[in-house]
Amino acid sequence: MQFFLRKLDDPIHQAILRILAEFAQGDRYSNIDLIVGAKRQSDPIASWFTQVDIPLYATRVSRNKKEAIDGNATAIAAMLAPHAMVRHTSETGDEITDVEDASRRTGMQTAVAPFRQLYVLQVIRYWVELLSSLQYTAMQTGSEDIPFFSEVFAPFYNDDSYIRTRKTWDTV
Repeated sequence: MQFFLRKLDDPIHQAILRILAEFAQGDRYSNIDLIVGAKRQSDPIASWFTQVDIPLYATRVSRNKKEAIDGNATAIAAMLAPHAMVRHTSETGDEITDVEDASRRTGMQTAVAPFRQLYVLQVIRYWVELLSSLQYTAMQTGSEDIPFFSEVFAPFYNDDSYIRTRKTWDTV
């Protein structure tokens, strides 16, 4: 059996696990808490953006890609700013009113998306591998009631290059 990651000790993997744990412990009610005026633990969208997306952008997106995103944002702003208005809320809750900022954030999100998917699926694959190794250990007892988890979760055994480019997972 090939192991892809021996540990989930990368800071981005750790941030993903922490945010998912906080989400499970109550952050999933963040929007309801906001509406009813209850105390919010934290905003999972802001946490994800600051702890996962920004570090991914800083470490995984090439300098050339970042320069292209900045150039596109400047060009879009030059064309649209005199004729368009932006009224949007950022991932951290700040107001976005600038065409260039909105365009830059769109480019950033597009550039980060494949890496975001890769890191999340690496976490899933880590747990799938653990489950599969437990399956094989349990099968050595001779019991016929052990499910074949490695078959059920086979799509997660694909190489990182495949995982980064996959657009949908519902047909796998």
